[in-house]
Amino acid sequence: MHAARHPPSDTAAGAEQDGRWWQNRAMPNRIRIARLSDAAAIAELHVRTWQTTYRGLLPDALLDELDVVARTERWQRILGEGGGRSEGAPAGTGSETAAPTSTTVVAVEDERVLGFASAGAARDDDAPCARELWALYVDPAEHGAGVGAELLCAAVGTHPAYLWVLEGNNRAIAFYEKHGFRLDGGVESEERGGRMLRDLRMARP
Repeated sequence: MHAARHPPSDTAAGAEQDGRWWQNRAMPNRIRIARLSDAAAIAELHVRTWQTTYRGLLPDALLDELDVVARTERWQRILGEGGGRSEGAPAGTGSETAAPTSTTVVAVEDERVLGFASAGAARDDDAPCARELWALYVDPAEHGAGVGAELLCAAVGTHPAYLWVLEGNNRAIAFYEKHGFRLDGGVESEERGGRMLRDLRMARP
């Protein structure tokens, strides 16, 4: 179950500017705001889930060149700037908007990161609603254990929201449909590694 799109901007504050959303929100015991010390675990999970989920959907060369060390350094910058900068998927299409902000939460068990989610202000001029689920990734070993649902609830609650999902990621599409999201016809395309990729927009009113 993976929502993601744009690569991040490493500028602008994160959790502090997105704080009104998270203030006083009750979350399950295993869900908390991501910390700088989570960077390596998030990066390892991020790369591993890309390589597992997107195999066959993205070019192998793109997946094989993903580097956990580089990703860790990027997450350290993101979390060090406020804990709120989201990381987009390798299939991200479209141009970045200027300095959007988000907050990242993690699901943990005995301090092992089981998944993470990022959400914040919409980054599209034609966004169907104000809040966007920027990313949601869960360890494949935890699929079906409710981790994704808890992360989704922590990230966007039951409020209107939208996300982008890679075409062909049927498991993710089914997951979001279960939670009230529907494909709304929004599509963005980009050629990566010699293959044309399409991101599909899903929205929940």
